[in-house]
Amino acid sequence: MPCPMPHCNVCDHSDKACESCKKDFGITPSGHCAICGPGCIECAVANICDKCGDGFVLVNGACHACGDKCHTCAASGAGSCDKGECEQGWTAISLPTKGSDKESYACRPCSDPGCSTCDIQGPGGCDDAEMFGPFLPDGGPGHIPP
Repeated sequence: MPCPMPHCNVCDHSDKACESCKKDFGITPSGHCAICGPGCIECAVANICDKCGDGFVLVNGACHACGDKCHTCAASGAGSCDKGECEQGWTAISLPTKGSDKESYACRPCSDPGCSTCDIQGPGGCDDAEMFGPFLPDGGPGHIPP
């Protein structure tokens, strides 16, 4: 017989408390299942996250958002972005560190909306092979001087 409790995979013998909750849910102190929390994709206990989703970083059991258009900020911390982790069409620009030894970046759009990456050329340029053929201007990888 299935467990009658909402979002519960396994009930205790009395069917009044949950022992294991479904994905995205964790057990509360009262034995019920509650959603893990914003940005959290895995938790055994409600409100204590074990794993965050894309664009979030785990800090003391809670998921905190990375900077806008960022996939990962595990090294740089919440509100910023790790180098090379911006969404397609965006690039990471170095931010002042304010006494910290951690490198911190913010994502900025490539100026050409048709450009998928501008990490080498910066926001004002485009690194797409389709735009430059096999060579990149200004000494980028694949550049052959005249």
